[in-house]
Amino acid sequence: MITTSMDEELEMLRKRVLELSKDPNPDPSKVYDLVEQFFTVLAQKLGLRVVKDASKRGVWTVELLDRAVDDIVDALGGKYEVLELWEEAWELRLEKDREKALSILRKLSRVLEDLSTTSIRRRKRKR
Repeated sequence: MITTSMDEELEMLRKRVLELSKDPNPDPSKVYDLVEQFFTVLAQKLGLRVVKDASKRGVWTVELLDRAVDDIVDALGGKYEVLELWEEAWELRLEKDREKALSILRKLSRVLEDLSTTSIRRRKRKR
């Protein structure tokens, strides 16, 4: 299961998803930012090496986020919906489609719900 602190951070994300979902036309930039935050929080909690790279650069680049998503999908046993969430969020960032934003919020909500019942193992760091 997910650690307690991870549960708390994911719960805060769930609340923000619910808040944004109340708006029939959510701001696409806010939805993208929320998805990005989801992946960075999960990468940190899983202890992924990409977090150290992002820290060195002082920013999460698209390349680093892509690496994090790939590693997260692996850590979750190949959950396609997680990869799909990232791909759709990236399209949203480019297209700014408010209808797509609502769809992505629903998907993020499902992924967060799934995580509450999924066993996730923190990666062991190589020395």
